Amino acid sequence: MEPDLWDGNFHPVLLHGSLKHLTSNVNSIRKSMVHMATYIKNKKIKTSKSNNIKDFEGIDKAAWELISSIYEAGWDSLVTDNYKNTFRQKVSHKFTSRVNLEKPGKK
Repeated sequence: MEPDLWDGNFHPVLLHGSLKHLTSNVNSIRKSMVHMATYIKNKKIKTSKSNNIKDFEGIDKAAWELISSIYEAGWDSLVTDNYKNTFRQKVSHKFTSRVNLEKPGKK
């Protein structure tokens, strides 16, 4: 884990209405989400005790607000890689179950 990720020096992301600042704002948002994911992945908890932690109240709403805002703002249709895949396509791909079917005649 990176020790300086959550050291109190977090700077708020400023979102401006102009495209002039969009690139740096999106970069800041992406970096913030990566830092949050890293923090969560490295923070091991005992689930038997975690349900008593009041700070977890509302985390579901906050996560849903983030995901919803991406869709409501239309960012889900933006291309996210060199293969011209959109955010929506990537999320759909991650959550679509994959079934490995054997070809007839193969055993």
